[in-house]
Amino acid sequence: MVCFMFPSFTMDKWLICFDLDGLYFTEQSFQRFKENLAPNVEKAKRDSVLALSEQMKDFKLWVLSEDEYRDWAKKELWLAYTNEEIYTKLRESYEVNEKVEQLAKTLRQKGYKIGICSNNFPTRIRELEKKFHFLENFDVHIFSFETWCMKPDYRIFQVLIDKSGMSANQIIYSDDKEDKIQWAKALWIQTFVFNGFDEFVQDLKKCGVVIE
Repeated sequence: MVCFMFPSFTMDKWLICFDLDGLYFTEQSFQRFKENLAPNVEKAKRDSVLALSEQMKDFKLWVLSEDEYRDWAKKELWLAYTNEEIYTKLRESYEVNEKVEQLAKTLRQKGYKIGICSNNFPTRIRELEKKFHFLENFDVHIFSFETWCMKPDYRIFQVLIDKSGMSANQIIYSDDKEDKIQWAKALWIQTFVFNGFDEFVQDLKKCGVVIE
């Protein structure tokens, strides 16, 4: 964990930022979606198409359009669902980490800015926004499909710095994967890995965030 104490900063000069999957949304959510979408397909194939493939990477970078990726994935997984059936399965599979959500709201009420920085694809953001209206809880949101770059690429964190209007050392960023924070750390963003809610709270406190 890299944290620096800057007690002269007021709360509205801090941005507390984190990832979506595995942090704001529960770790089980995406796994549940993959299983619900293609229950009869072996896990390795499912994970490849829906998470690890070059096509998914290109979709998250908006190199592939929504239609192009969806048509490819349906063919690879032998899916006969309509588009709306896929969207429904996505919405129904996801749940918010309520502790993180409430903490974010509490910190925002205290005057902190709250942000998200996520490698993501437009279908997921659109459909989860329909269900949870979660974007209204954030002052800044950075998505790979809008920036055409992905974590751990330093450029997505530079976009975060520029869009927030803050210095890097005024930003705290947490992700559930160690490799995703390396370039954020190199840019002097304060970083730590999310290892559960209680540790998340303690790490924020170590960075000088007033929780209570």
